[in-house]
Amino acid sequence: MQDMSNSQNTWAQRMRTRLDGRTKPVGSLGRLESLAEKVAGITQQELPGPLKKLVLVAAADHGVSRHSLYPKAVTSQMVANIYTGGAAVSVLARQAGADVWLVDAGIDWAAGPFESFEAVEALPRDTGVTRSVNASLGAGTHDWSTGSLAMSVEQYRKGLATGRELFHQARAEGYDCIAFGDMGIGNTTAAAALVMALGMGSDSIDRGTGISEEQLSEKRRVILRAIEEFGPIVEVEQAMCSVGGFELLILAGMMLAVVDDPCVCLLDGFPVSAAALAAVRLNGKVGEYLIAGHCSKVSGHRPLLEELCLDPILDLNMRLGEGSGAVLAMSILDAALCIPRDMAGFADAGVDTAAAEEERY
Repeated sequence: MQDMSNSQNTWAQRMRTRLDGRTKPVGSLGRLESLAEKVAGITQQELPGPLKKLVLVAAADHGVSRHSLYPKAVTSQMVANIYTGGAAVSVLARQAGADVWLVDAGIDWAAGPFESFEAVEALPRDTGVTRSVNASLGAGTHDWSTGSLAMSVEQYRKGLATGRELFHQARAEGYDCIAFGDMGIGNTTAAAALVMALGMGSDSIDRGTGISEEQLSEKRRVILRAIEEFGPIVEVEQAMCSVGGFELLILAGMMLAVVDDPCVCLLDGFPVSAAALAAVRLNGKVGEYLIAGHCSKVSGHRPLLEELCLDPILDLNMRLGEGSGAVLAMSILDAALCIPRDMAGFADAGVDTAAAEEERY
């Protein structure tokens, strides 16, 4: 787990003292205890109350998606599915008691059955999203496999600012646990290229949506050629403009804002973690507020989490995206915070404190 700041450590230690006073051997609840300490440190509360939970799903299209298994149209189709409450993330969010915000970060509406985001917003959403936000930076990125830049510097700067604004809106409405999700055909290709541009290895390239071995070889060739053509990249701005995605950019902007207004930030799979890498490279303090909801089946995800110094809560062989793994982890966080809040102390329960004398592990 990412190291804590001194102020976070102070609150985490107070949580540790309380946990050690519950009716159990010291440290016997393992990671539930370290997660409770982490949340106490982030929120700067000795005993955090129930979290107000949000999953924000940012959606965008990618010019490079022509190398993907599914057509661009699937992005807008799935956005409609999330909007109306039929997607996996929608179901899991209801189970976790989390609200869902759906953000159009840059969907190519001309490629699908809906003419605009407003057409999706006209659909019924009785069990769907809590809020929809049109924050489009364009009709998808350019196809960087042809040598074009994915986005302009102006789009890059606007995307970061938009992400910050969205984060502050969420915080103003009282959300103190935000899970980040993504939707966009081709975004595992963009995410792999982005993390490679930022110095990660070629093991970041994986199937994503389940392409064939031949298609995977083509995907690898496209990414490696692009990285070679764009040359050495050391700045996040250059990397994102070269091969990034609009949804990855807005998510990175949201994560950057956590330094000024701390809350629990739950990462989902590989694309979201790629956005986190960009944010951490821009401001190393961002990492202090991140918790990895899960490790996905995508081969490059675990090395990426290791680069971020994050230990995932869950490892369920998932590779869906949408924020699904991060939302599942919310229930674990809820359980972790129930222990110090609701579990009896030794004196209250009349239990001999000798029962606590076990070596911490």
